[in-house]
Amino acid sequence: MIICIVGGTKLTSSSSSNMREGKIMIKAGIIILVCIFVTLVLLGAHTATEFSRVPFGEKRLLTVVLLAMPLIAVRIAWSVLAYFSHLEIFNTVHGSVAVRGVMSTMEEFLVVIAYTIAGLMVPPQYESPQDTEMAAQGKYEVRDTEYLPLHAPASRR
Repeated sequence: MIICIVGGTKLTSSSSSNMREGKIMIKAGIIILVCIFVTLVLLGAHTATEFSRVPFGEKRLLTVVLLAMPLIAVRIAWSVLAYFSHLEIFNTVHGSVAVRGVMSTMEEFLVVIAYTIAGLMVPPQYESPQDTEMAAQGKYEVRDTEYLPLHAPASRR
């Protein structure tokens, strides 16, 4: 992302060499972003195969991440088309505002909302160094994502 930001800053320069360098930096940043996204998809697919082993509270988070991937893919596709194709509709300056809104802005907006809601729904996990030590000694029982002392009252079990 930083490479793209620096490249975008250089694009606003009045020097043609800076503008050329900025465009190269943006393209390099997009290529890196595509590689990272492919890696994320592969990790997501692997994690999805282990879905039953994911703690209960984190299943929602994983589901939202997996459902957001197509939206992120569309956003990345817009970036690739905007900087690697010569189609006027994807031009970042003179292109279609509707295409940019549907393929870029709306995706970012929806993903941020989905991640925010999912993050708020994940139950908090309180873990102190003492809790970690007690769990390692077998004095805690793990149920879903909640640590319960083994000597807890029956109402909490």
